[in-house]
Amino acid sequence: MQVMAETATILEALIAAAPAVDLARAPKPDAWSPLEALGHLADMEWVFGFRARTILCDQPRPTLAGIDQDRWVTLQQPAKHEAQVWLARFRAAREVNLAFWQGLPDAVLARAGWHADAAVEIPLSLLRRIIAGHDLLHIDLLRRDLDLLAP
Repeated sequence: MQVMAETATILEALIAAAPAVDLARAPKPDAWSPLEALGHLADMEWVFGFRARTILCDQPRPTLAGIDQDRWVTLQQPAKHEAQVWLARFRAAREVNLAFWQGLPDAVLARAGWHADAAVEIPLSLLRRIIAGHDLLHIDLLRRDLDLLAP
């Protein structure tokens, strides 16, 4: 929960320190630009929130649909928006999801969904850790990529 609560502030500091031109370009041909990574984080916050609510509120062991993250990034064209727009979208969704997680009784954390693409059962307790790990991964990648892009 602490990682999830701090992520938006960390992202804000990272993008504030980077020139806009660096945010819009990929550090290497097969990588996302920092703007694309921010768009991905905003998208995934909605996806993770939907998955958590599906596990909690749907039938027992609901099926969780996978997504093609590269297709989502490509077709939504994150470079059309400034980093602050993506950060605001991420922050808004994260605030809603933090309230969900903070209000969730421990007794329901064992409820699980079936992730169709990964072919694995994901309890709410694990999903919460996955979200925090996803945050940490992308924070590290953004730091690395912004270092590579810096003159």
